[in-house]
Amino acid sequence: MKVGDAVWVAEKKDTVGILLSLPRRMWMAGPTVEVLINGRVKRVLAKRVEVIKIDCSLAELFKCTLSDINTQLN
Repeated sequence: MKVGDAVWVAEKKDTVGILLSLPRRMWMAGPTVEVLINGRVKRVLAKRVEVIKIDCSLAELFKCTLSDINTQLN
């Protein structure tokens, strides 16, 4: 896990977030990390966070540039 990685967060509902800090030990909670979810920073147990792995070959196939997005909007 590195800061800036996209992660799955398993809470009441599965969500996607961005990892903001490395795991730190919190008193009476255990290792926790800070994750940006829906514009808010949340502290979550590290065992509930999983890094999203992206297959580079698939990422190249579905690559979309900013000019492609602009032409679709016009």
